[in-house]
Amino acid sequence: MTAIDPSTGFYGSTVETGNGVLGDGMVSFGGVGVSAIEAAQFVMMHRTRVMKKVGADRAELAQRHLETIRTARQILIDLGDLKKFSGSDVFRERCPITPEMRAFLEDEVNCSPDAYTNRLVFYASRVQHLPESVRNYYGLYVDEDGGLIKYSDRAMEFGFEWKSGNNEYQISGVTMIHRDGIDELNA
Repeated sequence: MTAIDPSTGFYGSTVETGNGVLGDGMVSFGGVGVSAIEAAQFVMMHRTRVMKKVGADRAELAQRHLETIRTARQILIDLGDLKKFSGSDVFRERCPITPEMRAFLEDEVNCSPDAYTNRLVFYASRVQHLPESVRNYYGLYVDEDGGLIKYSDRAMEFGFEWKSGNNEYQISGVTMIHRDGIDELNA
């Protein structure tokens, strides 16, 4: 029976081959004879490389999962802001959403918001209640006092215009959900 000489350490290369005969213990590693210490070092280097790759893959997966959680939390906050925005002062309680919000809800959350495209009629004082992502997407910017900036190139892409009569504004081609649909999305 073969035994490793304990005086050479845990990975010693002196091996008793039987009948009290001692010799160098060699391991065939890729067709090359190497000592037990070198073989152990090769095994540990390979293990380290594999663990680094596994660790990097898991870290990347965790980072993507964390980004998904952050996006979901922000959309949940935005949906609450949309509910505040769409009170009785907004025509037919319409809530504008961005295509990114809709895609996230459909693809990541696996729910289909009852979205449609129409015009959004609103008072300028309500714009500050919109989530920042929605304001930026539709070009409805506010000044430092919370008032609507009445011109932006982005808003003009959506046909931004002043409606006479009640001092309302409108933009067209807006992706929207109804206020009642927000509760269904939060559930």
